[in-house]
Amino acid sequence: MFLVMVCLVLQPSLGWSLVPLASPRFDVAQGAGMRLDTIVSPRQPGRGGITRRNPAHRRGICLGMAERTIIVGDVHGCREEVEALLRLTRYKPEVDRLVFVGDLVAKGPDSLGVLRLLSSLGATSVSGNHEQKLLRCARQSRALFPPIELLDSEHWGIMKELRTKPHVWKYVKEMPLYLHLPDYDSVVVHAGMLPGKRPEHMSAFDLTMIRTVMETGEASPRKDAGKPWTELWDGPERVIFGHDAEKGLQVGKGFIGLDTGCVYGGKLSALVLPGKSGNGDVMSVPAHRNYAAIVKRPAPSRNRPRSS
Repeated sequence: MFLVMVCLVLQPSLGWSLVPLASPRFDVAQGAGMRLDTIVSPRQPGRGGITRRNPAHRRGICLGMAERTIIVGDVHGCREEVEALLRLTRYKPEVDRLVFVGDLVAKGPDSLGVLRLLSSLGATSVSGNHEQKLLRCARQSRALFPPIELLDSEHWGIMKELRTKPHVWKYVKEMPLYLHLPDYDSVVVHAGMLPGKRPEHMSAFDLTMIRTVMETGEASPRKDAGKPWTELWDGPERVIFGHDAEKGLQVGKGFIGLDTGCVYGGKLSALVLPGKSGNGDVMSVPAHRNYAAIVKRPAPSRNRPRSS
């Protein structure tokens, strides 16, 4: 397969720019298995909930074109269903790029197994609100009196177990908030996008929690706070996301939602690009059983979001 190799550099004010591999700004490692994974790692503040301010980062990665890109919806600890979906899509790690939309952990039976599998495959996942909660638990574990709602949460136990597995915990900490897929004119995020904004100008809260857009133009996690962001999104990139199991598969102009509620007894779905049509094919496997129930509760505030 012929590879076209480029590098991306994150310019804080300009976004991503292309530079040739021969640029002296990079010490290019020799080796195979490079994939088109544009990574922006989230940095977490020392206190509070999901950060509302995402500092600019400067990180360049050498990229190669993949034969296929397989983007998988919310997993929530359903490792066996991930393995079944990879068999269905005939995933080939030597030529395919594997991407996840976040929320790999919690609610399901094997969060650690999912993370071990994905890290061993070299898959890339954006950070979801459940991964953000793990990071918050880690920050609060240094406090004299951590919040009781965290101490009693499933995430606290997952965080403690993951911290005994340094390579897996590192995988969680280094998850980006978004991924650009320029070969498909798409961006992968967990929850959605604010119309008129680039992901690099959005906070971790917005990218992992948005459901609606308020009249003020701000993102809200509430379903009744404004218009669904999907009704307002007009590009230019196509947004590929998860987070909304109640709506299931969403296919619209400029967006594809892949959370089909596997952990709730639904399906685990993947978008396979380029697909027969060139726009991608959706493939799904059924959940082995219902692992959790959808809990309807008041939406969280912006400063102290709960996982949903």
